[in-house]
Amino acid sequence: MHQDAHEFLNFILNDIVETLQREAAEATRRRAGLPPLSAAAHRNAVLGSTNDLVGLEATAGSAAAATAATAAAAKPAAAAAPAAAAAAAGVPNGGHAPGAVPPAPVVPGTGASVPAGLPSAPARTFVHDLFEGRLSNEVRCLRCETITERVETFLDLSVDIEQNSSLTSCLRSFSSTELMCQANKYFCDGCGSLQEAERRIRFKRLPRILSLHLKRFKYVRTPRESLPKYKKLSYRVVFPLELRLCNTAADAEDGDRLYSLFAVVVHVGSGPNHGHYVSLIKSHGRWLLFDDDCVEVKDESELQTVFGSTSDELSVASTEAGYILYYE
Repeated sequence: MHQDAHEFLNFILNDIVETLQREAAEATRRRAGLPPLSAAAHRNAVLGSTNDLVGLEATAGSAAAATAATAAAAKPAAAAAPAAAAAAAGVPNGGHAPGAVPPAPVVPGTGASVPAGLPSAPARTFVHDLFEGRLSNEVRCLRCETITERVETFLDLSVDIEQNSSLTSCLRSFSSTELMCQANKYFCDGCGSLQEAERRIRFKRLPRILSLHLKRFKYVRTPRESLPKYKKLSYRVVFPLELRLCNTAADAEDGDRLYSLFAVVVHVGSGPNHGHYVSLIKSHGRWLLFDDDCVEVKDESELQTVFGSTSDELSVASTEAGYILYYE
């Protein structure tokens, strides 16, 4: 089975994060004179935390998604009893009665209390410092005008592509305003019913390294086929040497940042289940092609050869297409 480079990227980043966080947690526990956590307990703690270890598009049915969904569903019910008791005692919501000792934080996914002096959340790593960005999903009810915002973190962005398009236009479509209507109406808490709404994405914090995954592998059905087939889209998508993200939030950190392209992962092949990956990387002002153990110097103009094909029909000369782009 052909290994997908984007899936492998997420696996590597997640594995690095988990390893570094486990080592940091073990070092902290040793300093506190506590026994080390088992691998399973540490993994549960990471999955139960609020840190996102994967890219923006989560895989449906994954263990992490299921754990997060279960924890989110349990929070309101678990919080209801303490809140009611506090209200009856005249204590502000989220506060503590005078003289009472606040409850100790709990290790996510284990149910065990965090000893004093130990961090209650996994440590940030260099992966977060380099790749992590933040965006907000804003939904505006068209009846009461109430705006609901949900902030998410990401390590990379997966972008839909179109034939004979540009990366800039694909990113503009990624964050464009979407109308939620008919069968896709939004349940507005203010109105207490399903309403038409507008949804949009805004970037709140830009990462130091922007990783962009072009979604070239999809299930596609042609007029001559009754069932969709998993295919490679060798669409021509022009990506610039310099990039500035559009649709940043008004309060975004360094929202006007100008990125420069420094690496491209290229898929060579006509289908998703076979082929080869090569990389183009800029080093000391020169572009280098890495093809297994073979390294060649390339001219910058040769980047155009991996934009993709202008025709939907594949030919031998059009199988090379940029798949993952890295900007800094």
